[in-house]
Amino acid sequence: MTIQTEINQDDWNAYVQFIRNQMKKGVSKNTTAWVLAICFGSVIGFGATIAKIPIDFFSLVIGSFGTALWIIIVSRLRLKNMKEGMQPTENGAILGHCSINVGDEGIKTIIPNCETFYRWTTIRRSEMTDKHIFVLVDNIAAITIPRRSFSSADEGEKFLAEIRQHVRS
Repeated sequence: MTIQTEINQDDWNAYVQFIRNQMKKGVSKNTTAWVLAICFGSVIGFGATIAKIPIDFFSLVIGSFGTALWIIIVSRLRLKNMKEGMQPTENGAILGHCSINVGDEGIKTIIPNCETFYRWTTIRRSEMTDKHIFVLVDNIAAITIPRRSFSSADEGEKFLAEIRQHVRS
């Protein structure tokens, strides 16, 4: 199955928002990082106390907490820059006319400046939103397919079902 579509700036923004939402689902991972950092600091502080090494336990815990907080802030700022500061160019590898071919071996995307082939083993999963289908080829990389590319909702569902059939096998 091959579809022809046009990827525009709104599609890019939808992709960035999709990735942001995926990261928000990982909030429990952030909580785990915080707890592990504090526990690590506590263990080191407790060990230093038992070994009678002069160390300020409170400072160690606060330092661990601060490090975890710093990591979270930096990751959020990078994601914000992805949306605001790092926009794709009109003649680059993302925006413009795109042909997407789903075949037995994988998915091939063709835009004027490049061709990319993803074997089925590379495809992680696919998700449908109100306006797009995202085929994830890595944790933060996806093929973006606007649903407007299909002549009907049924055609979009068939396209997604074909992808999911290959990914499950």
